[in-house]
Amino acid sequence: MARGTSGSVTVAASGTAVQITTSIVTGARVRPTDTIFTLEVTPRDTNTGDAMYFGDSKVSTTYGSRVKKGVAKKLGFEPGRDKFSEWYADADSGGDIADWVVIW
Repeated sequence: MARGTSGSVTVAASGTAVQITTSIVTGARVRPTDTIFTLEVTPRDTNTGDAMYFGDSKVSTTYGSRVKKGVAKKLGFEPGRDKFSEWYADADSGGDIADWVVIW
């Protein structure tokens, strides 16, 4: 049976990849090592920058999936293969936030 949880991740400084699993709240059942089926991200409308970027540990403002603020996007990967801990975020501006929903 699939399970899900949600949270948000803040990128403190543009150009610095932030591991999304660092934003797991206490009590959530998902673990960083869990294999996930879907990950949907939505950069907030109130962000200063135009977009946020998602990908592996090398994600940057020039490498990764670009998602404009206010737009929800399911990230493309092979379901059941990637671990939640393998996903990172970066942003056009420091302090930008993305909300996420993960199914594992």
